[in-house]
Amino acid sequence: MEFKTTVDQSQKSFWNKGGIFRDYSHHIIRYFIQQRINYIQEYIPLSDICSVLDIGCGNGAAAYYFSKLIPLTVAGDYAIDWQGFPLKSFHSLYFNAYQLPFKTNQFDMVYMWEVLHHLVDIDKAIKEAIRVSKKYVLIMEPNPLNPIQYIYSYIEKNHFLIRKCTRKKIIFALRENGCQKIICKSGGLIFPNKVPQSIFNFLRYLPFKVPFVGITNIYIGYL
Repeated sequence: MEFKTTVDQSQKSFWNKGGIFRDYSHHIIRYFIQQRINYIQEYIPLSDICSVLDIGCGNGAAAYYFSKLIPLTVAGDYAIDWQGFPLKSFHSLYFNAYQLPFKTNQFDMVYMWEVLHHLVDIDKAIKEAIRVSKKYVLIMEPNPLNPIQYIYSYIEKNHFLIRKCTRKKIIFALRENGCQKIICKSGGLIFPNKVPQSIFNFLRYLPFKVPFVGITNIYIGYL
């Protein structure tokens, strides 16, 4: 219990200082998020989603672009980078992923955009996400099978839990907490907060779908 508290507090301190974010309006961030949203729409008809909850929204980048498509977008974190935060684009508040201040089945879709590898109790966070959703749970996590992500998990101390977020563990948690159907895909080659412009100019023309060794695993749980 003491280990969990220490790690979670360390993560909060890191992100309260701004983490490693580029601003939500940065052109690489915009392309990166739109590329993901376009891919997600192959599996979830976002035009039918009326409400969405972003758990662990960080600087609000993902929520900002989802809010352009979904009428009610609510986003929160327990460590929010207010600098450059698009406050007027959606409802934002502080909350803890382990104990969400929402009713059961309150949102059409709930998502965690690369959040679980900053949390010690993955199962508890997934259980809460499923509780407040009535249709879909969307999870995006760094792929520990990707060589760059694996090495990075050792270099950056606040990302060591990447190695714990395996497909087996996440799929098991989704299934155990009520998901009737689960899809898991790998894709993406762009590191949005780190990739230089010169490399981005090349990567943007490569397809998003990269089976097994894409930088991101995307999990979609159907309730």
